[in-house]
Amino acid sequence: SQSNWYPPVMARIQQPAFAATLVPSHARTCAPEADAPEPAPNGSPANGEAHRNTGPGLETVFEGERATGQSVPRGFPAGGAPVVQSANRAPPAAGGYARPSSNGVSQNGSDRGRRPVALSQDNLAHPGIPPTPHVTPAKANVRQRPPPLAKHAKSRIDPEQIPRPKECYNNPKDVGGKVYETCAYTVPPAAASLYTVSDTGSASCRFMRATMNSVPVYHSSAITSHVPIAVHCTPFADVGEREKPVPVVDTGELGPFRCNRCKGYVNPGFSWAAGGREGVCNFCGSHAVVPNDYLCGLEANGQRRDRRDRPELMKGSVDFTAPASYSDKPEVVPAYIFVIDATAPAVASGLLAQITASLRALLEHMPQHVPVGVITFGRVVQFYRLDAPDAQMLVMSDVEDPFLPCGKKALLRPLEQVVDVLDQLLERIPTWFVESRGLESAGVAAMAAAVELATSHGAGQVFCCFGTLPNVGIGALKQRDDIAVYGKPAEQDLYQCQHKALFEGLVKQCLEGSVAVDVFLAPSANSYIDVTTMGYVPQRTGGDVFYFNSFTAAEDGEKLHYDLARAVTRNVAFGCVFKLRVSRGLTPIQLVAPWPPDGGFDHSMCMVPRFSCDTTISIVFAHDDQVGSAKNLYIQTACLYMNIFGKRFIRVQTLVLPTSTSVASLFRGSCSDAVISLMLKQAALNRLTAAWDPKKMEKQLSEETVNILHAYRVNCATSTAAAQLILPEALKQLPLLILSIFKLPGFKVSSDVRVDERMAALLRYLTLPVARVPPLLYPRIVGLHNLSEVAGHPTGVGGYVHLPSTVPCSADKMTPDGAYFVENGEVLWLYLGFDVPSSFLQEAFGICSLDGVLPENLRLDPQRSALTARLYALANQIRTVKGSHPWMPLKIACPNTKEEFKVISLLVEDPLAGQPSYVDHLCGLHKRIQHKLDSY
Repeated sequence: SQSNWYPPVMARIQQPAFAATLVPSHARTCAPEADAPEPAPNGSPANGEAHRNTGPGLETVFEGERATGQSVPRGFPAGGAPVVQSANRAPPAAGGYARPSSNGVSQNGSDRGRRPVALSQDNLAHPGIPPTPHVTPAKANVRQRPPPLAKHAKSRIDPEQIPRPKECYNNPKDVGGKVYETCAYTVPPAAASLYTVSDTGSASCRFMRATMNSVPVYHSSAITSHVPIAVHCTPFADVGEREKPVPVVDTGELGPFRCNRCKGYVNPGFSWAAGGREGVCNFCGSHAVVPNDYLCGLEANGQRRDRRDRPELMKGSVDFTAPASYSDKPEVVPAYIFVIDATAPAVASGLLAQITASLRALLEHMPQHVPVGVITFGRVVQFYRLDAPDAQMLVMSDVEDPFLPCGKKALLRPLEQVVDVLDQLLERIPTWFVESRGLESAGVAAMAAAVELATSHGAGQVFCCFGTLPNVGIGALKQRDDIAVYGKPAEQDLYQCQHKALFEGLVKQCLEGSVAVDVFLAPSANSYIDVTTMGYVPQRTGGDVFYFNSFTAAEDGEKLHYDLARAVTRNVAFGCVFKLRVSRGLTPIQLVAPWPPDGGFDHSMCMVPRFSCDTTISIVFAHDDQVGSAKNLYIQTACLYMNIFGKRFIRVQTLVLPTSTSVASLFRGSCSDAVISLMLKQAALNRLTAAWDPKKMEKQLSEETVNILHAYRVNCATSTAAAQLILPEALKQLPLLILSIFKLPGFKVSSDVRVDERMAALLRYLTLPVARVPPLLYPRIVGLHNLSEVAGHPTGVGGYVHLPSTVPCSADKMTPDGAYFVENGEVLWLYLGFDVPSSFLQEAFGICSLDGVLPENLRLDPQRSALTARLYALANQIRTVKGSHPWMPLKIACPNTKEEFKVISLLVEDPLAGQPSYVDHLCGLHKRIQHKLDSY
């Protein structure tokens, strides 16, 4: 697996059949327009109309080449010309599959009123892709100076001295960043930084990251520190660009050497006795007789002589080949089944055309040996036989009791055998349903049929695309979103699954058949699609929920394409049985994941149909006994799984943590990224499973923060002045990140966040890798209006370019005449200030004013000027250092637009959503700590 994954470029979608007249929209240029609107009185919009977005925004995405004369890269089908071709990015080799990047971006929807219009090539925002039809208003909006970025009142705390996240991406000196040996560092590198890990006997922090990297020996020390003891596990995380893959150890039918008592797997922490004839378990201390086939003599230091030739004795992460006795299920190549919405709303929004076009472009980049099937649905469900030169449609009209109309061998065929048939089928599907007028959706029936088909095969993934709420057939859902109940006890009912018995049955079927379900939910403007219910099967089967609020192909097609590309090409494991073991002194007490622990009570074990390279589970420990005299504590995870080729392995990862009797060393060894990730995931789990009380959650998280900071003050900083706020170095960002949690869409108290958007965010938080949490909680801001001479130019190290310094995430640090990149790991915003110089606008976009300009009419063309080439290189740098994370679309935000308010909602240091500013939050924490000290 490589962290620098470059997804296949975006595909062309078919032009919808609309019959009317195109009303073109134009951005204002330096030459004044004859029909420019006059300024309205008192700074209000012209003619009293509110500012609104009237068209799509695909101009906001980079392009490598213009539409005219653009060539089609090798390995892509005709008609699948790239739409977003990043500089220095090549598509994966034909016939292979890469490991990409996922997660839909939730956006506050607004009514994108559209009228039927005809499209012309001159109006394309992307090469080869028509934008969603739109109409330009009679008069463009007039600029008015926006009040949101006003400065805040001064405080006694110096904002320049308060702790903020460090710049962790800027100008690396080596390709892949600094190298860290797993047994040498005290604290692992920052989760969101660029680094390379060398496995020297302990699992990489990409796979296992602990909140405490120095475990207390005594129970009293653990209680005193108040720092939670937990570990985040991402068993199949992508490795770095310069890192070696997990080694494979073939142990034959005997299987790996294990402890007879606790069943722990052999690892570098095992010791040896009786001349090598006995192995001593580093978890329970019992002795196990070494089989003759595994026997080896010892050196003078007590280590085996063949130690350097055996990866399991040298590495913290290994894959053992699994004997047949480890599972009663046959080995089978997993199937990929695509379920596509063909209802009228899906056709009108461009969802059907975008999905089929993206799949056509991805055919040569998916694993060629996997069986593939296609299902579409509207009022009825359509299956497609792929066992003939021309695909044959089979209609299943009994949506109350769905069934398979023919055998699985006709519906599922290896991709390499039917790639041409599939390409023709996907090309024709949009034309078959272009005249669709029906609003009925048998989406749940189609999902159930796909699950049955995948289960009969033995394992697989089901990718379901929905553009409207399923409302007919089995599992028909009700429209129950009601803004009147927001903030009231009745709101909790909106987070309960409809037809739970039905979906529990689907989950059980998926567990038995090693089938995972991913859903792509793309409702049209102001439509409810019930993410709670539609996301129930994915969250329980290891799947993902990709949510696109108010979807249009022109605005959201790029993100949908790359999310789908990552979903079908990333590293995945099927039929997973996960088990954790730990040394004496710690006991697992909570499994933080979307699915329940094994049997509902064993928090050290779970069974999931699929793990992906993004799936992360967190396990919390109780310190209930003295660790003992050993200088190290061991945590081991073992996951029995089947890979994409149908071969079964056991991935064993062992984390080595030193022990300590000093409270100060516990704080020094704490990892703020892991601590805040745990708090975020626990808050999300509580939000989904218990009665929601935002004040109670805020109080609980604030008390945990106060207890940690108070414990450090009392035990480690007693000599400092009582009036000072003292923060531990390793956890100095904890107050800021805790405050940011309250301002996330999943938690903030606001009627602007609809239930679908909130639910999609909560599900995303639950399995979010630790590396994606810091940018989500503290977005990065880079100034673009005052670039240094070297910014955007190559550093001479790999393909990196010089990045400007970051700006604190506050309006106080942003100037009205500035332009900024703002990114939170999900969206990359280009924010243009109210007074941005005309010279910058002219060089970047070919305009000299933002008067009457809508964001969707702006496009950053790297070939326009030297400035745009540098901005393009900076954006590519920001994207690539994220490794295999989901693709971040570029969007432009102008003053007095809804996009601007989305950017403002990311400025977490400012007062937002009823929450205080960062400075005021620190003052409040200091006051509470002082009160606790006075009563101590």
